[in-house]
Amino acid sequence: MHKIEATEPLCDLCGLYKKAIYPKIPLYGRGKKKILFIGGAPGWQEDKVGEVFYGEMGQLLRDTVNDLGFSFFDDIWSVHAVSCRPTKPGDRGYSLNRLPTENEIKYCRPLVHKYIEECKPELIVLFGGAASSSVLNFSDIIPLQGFMIPDRELNCWVGSTFHPSQVMRESSKNNDVYIEELWARDLHFFLSSYKESFPKLPLLKYKIGKSIKEIQEYIDTLILTGDKVYVDFETVGLNPFLEGAKIIVCGLYNPKVDECAMIFNVEDAWSSSEFKQLKGILKKLFLSSHVEKVAHNIKFEKLWSRVRLGLDMSPYGCSFLKCYLENEKGGVNSLKHRVWMHYGIRNYEEKIKKHYKDLRKADRNDVFDYNAKDVIYGDAVDVYINESLKDETGLMDVYDNILIPGTQALVESELLGIDVDIKAAEKLAVDFGKKADELELKIEALPEVKKYKEKHAGKFLLSSNKELADFIYNFSHYIEPKRTKKGNLSVDEEVLKSINNDFSKLLLNRRKLMSVKASHLDGCLELVCLDGKIHTSYSLGIASTGRTSSSNPNLQNVPKREFNEIRSIFAAPKNYVLLSCDYSQWEIRVVQMYCKDPELGKAIWDNIDIHAEYTKELYGLIKGDPEFKHYRQLTKQHFVFATIYLARPETIRILLDLPVDLIDSVQKKLFEKYHYLKEWQNKEIAFYSQYGYVGTLFGRKRRAPMNLNMIVNSPVQSTASDFTVLSHLRAVNSGLIPSLNVHDDLTFVVPEDGWDDYYYRVKDYMTKWDFPWINVPIEIEAKVGYNWNEQYDTDKLLL
Repeated sequence: MHKIEATEPLCDLCGLYKKAIYPKIPLYGRGKKKILFIGGAPGWQEDKVGEVFYGEMGQLLRDTVNDLGFSFFDDIWSVHAVSCRPTKPGDRGYSLNRLPTENEIKYCRPLVHKYIEECKPELIVLFGGAASSSVLNFSDIIPLQGFMIPDRELNCWVGSTFHPSQVMRESSKNNDVYIEELWARDLHFFLSSYKESFPKLPLLKYKIGKSIKEIQEYIDTLILTGDKVYVDFETVGLNPFLEGAKIIVCGLYNPKVDECAMIFNVEDAWSSSEFKQLKGILKKLFLSSHVEKVAHNIKFEKLWSRVRLGLDMSPYGCSFLKCYLENEKGGVNSLKHRVWMHYGIRNYEEKIKKHYKDLRKADRNDVFDYNAKDVIYGDAVDVYINESLKDETGLMDVYDNILIPGTQALVESELLGIDVDIKAAEKLAVDFGKKADELELKIEALPEVKKYKEKHAGKFLLSSNKELADFIYNFSHYIEPKRTKKGNLSVDEEVLKSINNDFSKLLLNRRKLMSVKASHLDGCLELVCLDGKIHTSYSLGIASTGRTSSSNPNLQNVPKREFNEIRSIFAAPKNYVLLSCDYSQWEIRVVQMYCKDPELGKAIWDNIDIHAEYTKELYGLIKGDPEFKHYRQLTKQHFVFATIYLARPETIRILLDLPVDLIDSVQKKLFEKYHYLKEWQNKEIAFYSQYGYVGTLFGRKRRAPMNLNMIVNSPVQSTASDFTVLSHLRAVNSGLIPSLNVHDDLTFVVPEDGWDDYYYRVKDYMTKWDFPWINVPIEIEAKVGYNWNEQYDTDKLLL
């Protein structure tokens, strides 16, 4: 886990000490309480005096520690992950601070681990990504923030949080009005809990079912005496619909029934009669009404069981969705991450990792061992998270009423899938390739590119980041060098946009074409299944706002405006049409459910287009003007909703290229007219400032850290999405399954004759609700057509 590349710091390779005022800043403090703080790298103040956590940000840390009853010098040791100051050129010859590169962290890592070995701390607190990279080989602080890991290799607790300089920076910019409180809460948690014993490791004990009789006896015991069983499948691939997909191993576990898990082969180790018996045995368990089937992402097991075994699971639970409700941040809720955070067990998949796409290539005993760890550790995480959520009534209501039934609804849509016009997709892929080639020819015709190619024997590969960087920085000297986290020269979108010449514009357009082609054409074609359909994978536990997400492929990201022709590859079969039903003016209606503004409510009830109102204010355009539709869309996105979600006039000016005084004036008019809107914004910010989270109408929470935009936006996005999930569930329960769920839109495949009857049914499912906080009419806009791109407004067709 804590791999050290060298036994001594590689100072000569690093070279930072040569420019430092105070090189190799040493360990600071007496550490009487056996606590070690590790920061990133020295800033100019630390470099000047040779002391860790010095200056204003150091004082913030020292004051916070003192407020918690500790002496910063006497009780704690402090050290940097990189002991010499990294710098970059600044104005007038001054050197500026910069973040250390991965190599600089690697060169100094032996020194950090030497301090750990000498001090033998009981608690290590990591401040920022550089510190966590040094100690844990994990540079992203967000998935670690607030967790305290029982690190069994270092034999101490390891807690991670933000660097105090980030806390000060975000607070001063007002990007997050709660970050200092969150940071102090993290420190309080670490310093008050580190004397606790490590959690007891789950007993890793399992048996391999070598006969149908053994498996049956185990399952009969589970059904007879168990209240739940933790289930985990190991599969070939992630998509059960693709050729070659198989469930190769299944694990079952309930420590209350038997401390020994049962691990057994599924699809590739039995005769046909034995496999038939196995499915019958599993059916008894999977449909047992008094045994809850639990998995970490139960939708995966349910879907694979339906497709490969023809069996459903009911009742069912999901430790992943519970983890998500407890902490909705991205990257923190995979089973392996939670096992690491709560039990200090990391990388238990190491033996099978290189064969993860096809576990048939791995040693079967390694697969059995991995599967056993999944079910045993998964059950431990489930027990942990149940305890964590036991007093969270509102969150468990979301789990019981939205997430768990919504899981079944999404399974049904994944099973149904969506038809793909393969010939149309292949033709579009060729067309996009030709357009990209044309752009490449235009780039090669540029004078500076011709000169570069002459110098390099006619070679210039646009897909080579190394050659691009050489052209941009060394040959053309377009801009000052910008580097990636690894220290390489960057050629990303931000760099190209900052250049703003013919070369960068053409290259950006080519990249966009190639990206769209790869994602939405080539990628989709690779995922077309034997039935000629795409079966995307939906999730209710990825987006922090609570929105559903789609992957393999991401159908929620298929272009709707630019490159909208890609949508035409998703088509209805013969004698059927696609009926797409989208909530109308949905965000503004949900905003009104929160702010309860009389004027805004009246505008919605009277069907007044407020986006058109402010298009006239900003651009002097009214409906019917040639460019009205375009500027209404800009106004809607970058003024109305930007204003609702707390964008400043200066920010909107950049988005709309309008005078800041005009934007400021129109914003003031908006708030004067809809003054309850401002009160609601202030109320949300005040609540977040006090409690560190915002709640939603359905009972979800979105927690710190958040910027001001997120504080107001999250409740709206989440509530809007929950309506869509509940509508999806209503439709499925009535026997009408959506083929697509795209944010606020549900798309159905319905018979061409009588499509209007289905439209009225869906309209009822999506609009007829009796929640007490609904204070505006709920409407939908529907379109119907033979493919997802060429659709017609139902209102016009029904006239």
